[in-house]
Amino acid sequence: MTNELTLSKSKINTFIECPRKFKYRYIDEITEEANEYMLLGTEVHEIAEEIAG
Repeated sequence: MTNELTLSKSKINTFIECPRKFKYRYIDEITEEANEYMLLGTEVHEIAEEIAG
């Protein structure tokens, strides 16, 4: 089984900002504790998905 990494604008920006942060987040899959802005973003995405059908 191959583990393919898909790239998005946010992933590329994370790598440009800090390659180690990219590795921790997307390669090692170490997550950080969600803050209020992350939680709000998650809720907005969930509502948008519900509206889109």
